[in-house]
Amino acid sequence: MISIRPIWSQQTEPALAASGPQARQLLAIEAAAIENLEKAYAAALHVHYEENVEAIAPLIKSANADLISGCELARSGYFKQAYTLWRTWYEQAIFAIYFIEAPMHRRAWRCFREIEFGKEPPHKLMLHQLLTEKGEKAHPFAVVYADRFKNITSALKINIKSEQRLIESATHRLTDLSQGVHGTYRPDPPDSMEQLESAIAKHAIPALQMTARIIGLFAFTCIYSHMEFDDPQLIRMRERSFEPANTNETLITPLLPPLWEWLEAIRR
Repeated sequence: MISIRPIWSQQTEPALAASGPQARQLLAIEAAAIENLEKAYAAALHVHYEENVEAIAPLIKSANADLISGCELARSGYFKQAYTLWRTWYEQAIFAIYFIEAPMHRRAWRCFREIEFGKEPPHKLMLHQLLTEKGEKAHPFAVVYADRFKNITSALKINIKSEQRLIESATHRLTDLSQGVHGTYRPDPPDSMEQLESAIAKHAIPALQMTARIIGLFAFTCIYSHMEFDDPQLIRMRERSFEPANTNETLITPLLPPLWEWLEAIRR
């Protein structure tokens, strides 16, 4: 019997709907994704201390609630619904990174405690707008982060395919998760605990893992670009055996796991 975590107690130990390794792996990805975004927030408090970064804390909390809700549904076999919630988690997480550097836009993007039916919010922001890199509608966020990530890959001396670049990869993940919203993704529901374990491995883990990695890369890029690291330091950071040698390296070390995962993925 599954016990869904109430919103006021998200840190409680979740009961497993499926008790096998796939369900445990899904929860491990969830925990790592929450931790990574919170560590990015903590690092941003040091790097962007003059920009009132504390204002994005409620947005991160809301994003984590959607992530957890999606995982709870996925562990019961509701994969389409999980994708819908993971899409809102993904959107809010990247908004949080954007708002770290864009406090004026953060103030304009207001949230309300209840819906005013039939009325548009005063300032709307869509993730696909942030991820538009080229053309007349190119957004500064996409342009800047594409350039920052290009500088990182150049410093690491690695060649990547176009679909492995940050903005392209982020757009692909948005497309993946949006299929749950639009209804074009309707997987066959599992009808036993054994099928549920297999379905989690097929439908939930890859989507969540790739999306969490992208958010982690944005977070790393955000903090890294505002610190004075040279290329040899970055090359040292790409190894899991990396040991920080100064305060700045200590500050960015918690944000390295998504970079390591991404490097291992492109090597494969």
